[in-house]
Amino acid sequence: MKFFFAFIFLSIVVTANLHAQDNPPKANAPSENLPSTSALPKEIVGMSAEFFKLMMVGNTGEAFQRLLKNSPIGDKPEQTKRLTDQAKRAEDIYGLMKGFERVGSESVAESYIRLRYLALHDKYPMRWIFTFYRSPTKGWITVNVKFDDDSEYFFSKE
Repeated sequence: MKFFFAFIFLSIVVTANLHAQDNPPKANAPSENLPSTSALPKEIVGMSAEFFKLMMVGNTGEAFQRLLKNSPIGDKPEQTKRLTDQAKRAEDIYGLMKGFERVGSESVAESYIRLRYLALHDKYPMRWIFTFYRSPTKGWITVNVKFDDDSEYFFSKE
């Protein structure tokens, strides 16, 4: 009899887990507005990928320099240095970045898009959020960069 109840309980747990894998929690962004990578402008996907690839080999300064090219943030050396220093401190705490995954995106308009990423480190993931603006004269530029270790905010509230 105990075996029967254990089997039923195990069946319920396995079924629930299989269902959870089919329906993973949604990112903390409007899912109906999440374009696929192919629907996003290639320029900003490329800028983000280049940034993370440079971070993964320890070129933090160059990563920010390229990401912030033509950006109002890049025009402020003290702000760029502060971002670079904070990213280096994060590397000291969590280890060098080993990979990255796009978590989601939002667009306010065709010219104003936010991309969210999860950076993979040995000790803990980090959350990165880039906001891009398509300037009529400069093309795509980064107008905001945020990063922290609050990656739990990617999960929906349960």
